[in-house]
Amino acid sequence: MSQDLSDSGLLKILVVDDHEIILSGTIEPLKQQYPEAKILTAKTAHSVLDQVEESLPDLVVLDLAIPETLGKTPQIDTGINALRILIKSHPNLNIV
Repeated sequence: MSQDLSDSGLLKILVVDDHEIILSGTIEPLKQQYPEAKILTAKTAHSVLDQVEESLPDLVVLDLAIPETLGKTPQIDTGINALRILIKSHPNLNIV
């Protein structure tokens, strides 16, 4: 299924990664492609789940190796668990 996100009005894109360099490297091309979009960021599993509930983004760009909370070690299981929760609670959410 193909969806043109640029046709849906003001976009909200949530970028999730615990590495600042990856966040900025992902955000910059998104800003260029979608200059009117609101770009949100999260660095932990807890913050991505909170951000999705608060802002209901149109797209989530999710790194799987993220920490549960700040200061904890990033683990793939943490990101996969967050992904499972997002899919279950928001089945129509676009996640990459």
